[in-house]
Amino acid sequence: MEQKLTKLRNKRGTLKGVITRVQSFVQDAISLAAASIDMLEARRDRLAAAYKEYEELNIEIITLDATDKEEVEEVENQYFQTIAKLNQVLRRYAEQEKYNIVNSKLPNIDIPTFDGRCRRRQFFRDWRARRAASLRLPISAVHQ
Repeated sequence: MEQKLTKLRNKRGTLKGVITRVQSFVQDAISLAAASIDMLEARRDRLAAAYKEYEELNIEIITLDATDKEEVEEVENQYFQTIAKLNQVLRRYAEQEKYNIVNSKLPNIDIPTFDGRCRRRQFFRDWRARRAASLRLPISAVHQ
């Protein structure tokens, strides 16, 4: 039985390590800013799974050893603070995406009217080439 308790406590320690690593990632502003939405969602899912397993292990350990001195509240607070921060960042990303899509607009182009005269054909051909070369579109508008 003591061997089983040791094994369960080691698993619990590993899960606490996962929770702490995700928390450290979230607290590092540089890592957090560089992370993609997919990475943030993966870390949030990993955090939730680790915490759920941590809770299950705690129940199992307490049923075997009622005198266990684990600071569950500390880990619980760590989990909730971390998941809240991840959700906050993910919401911010979602709002930025929504804003970028809704407010993207291509520039207006004033096009002269062609009256059908052959001598004006050369002007329009050259104008079109000059205008296309002079357009400076923001990269975000082009890629969205």
